[in-house]
Amino acid sequence: MRNSKILKVAICSALVASVAATAAISASAAVALPSTNVGVSGCFTDWAVGSDIPMTDADGDGVYEAVVELESVKADWITDWKKDDKPTGEQHIQFKVRLDNDWATNWANYEPEHGRVFDSQCNLAIKEDVKEGDHIKFTVFLDTNKNNPDAVADYDPDADSGVAEDDVQLEFLWAGYKDFQKIEADAPAAETPAETPAETPAETPAPAANTATETTPATGDTTSAIALVAVVLASLGTAVVMTKKASVKD
Repeated sequence: MRNSKILKVAICSALVASVAATAAISASAAVALPSTNVGVSGCFTDWAVGSDIPMTDADGDGVYEAVVELESVKADWITDWKKDDKPTGEQHIQFKVRLDNDWATNWANYEPEHGRVFDSQCNLAIKEDVKEGDHIKFTVFLDTNKNNPDAVADYDPDADSGVAEDDVQLEFLWAGYKDFQKIEADAPAAETPAETPAETPAETPAPAANTATETTPATGDTTSAIALVAVVLASLGTAVVMTKKASVKD
């Protein structure tokens, strides 16, 4: 009976310790980062120094975010995905969140094999179906209020996880992505046929006016004609008178 009580006490103590440990690494208070120069580095930045996409905590809620938009995915951005250092046959776009453009402090996918998120060799990955040429957009986040859920579930404070207890909250910070969208290309606008100008019927010429003009004698010509007639009549009258006189004399 006594052994049974001891066993119950031991189990209760273990549960309390487990809850306390989980609570310790899931504290709601934001973790103070050693630097606020947070950024995204990935295959789309060539993992290069100084090429990180800046992440900001504009509203001060402890969540750093950056919107990543890739207008045309390149084939070499979609690379082999490994889980626990073993190829899975899947291919994804991969990235990490890091401080100060340096790999000294970075977060990625939880890596059970090594029991860590901080400096994990298992990158974060876009798991949606993405192909070369796709236009995609997503938001990368680093939540300093929470630890990676998988890391919290697996964390064993009594095991050698490779994570110093003082750094548990910093090491397991939750990084990931959300709001993924694939942007479809706008359909080309249908070409509007150019308007064919309406044919303007040729103007029908107005009927030609009657060009036969009435000949109106000029005033000068009329006067001359009258004078000529008068002269002729006067001559005839003179001739008649002379003829009568001649007849009387005879």
